[in-house]
Amino acid sequence: MQTPLDQASPLDEVKMIFDPNSGKLVVTVPKKRFIASIPFDWIQRAAALPGKTVQVALALCFLKGVKQSLTFKVTQEALSLSNCSRQAYYQALINLEAAGLILVERPAGQRATVTLVNFS
Repeated sequence: MQTPLDQASPLDEVKMIFDPNSGKLVVTVPKKRFIASIPFDWIQRAAALPGKTVQVALALCFLKGVKQSLTFKVTQEALSLSNCSRQAYYQALINLEAAGLILVERPAGQRATVTLVNFS
């Protein structure tokens, strides 16, 4: 019988999780994160923008795949995926919106809702 540890390569991250049903630690291999295909002209335009904009753009592309929609609320996960400060993140949203790559709705007291534009 193969265990998740047997299936993992030496470079895979392995986690131990407590299973309350069995009362034991269980070895798991988390699913790998990946980004589905991104239109080249869209990411090329994002890469030409200043600062951490391309990192935020890639995080938004990842969220698009997770949410299975071009419109989604931005989560804290996007901020951590982009590996930038909150200020840099907000500036990147402004840059992407000015370039016509996204539309942003910013309701007061709520997370921003982003729609990816020309993403096909």
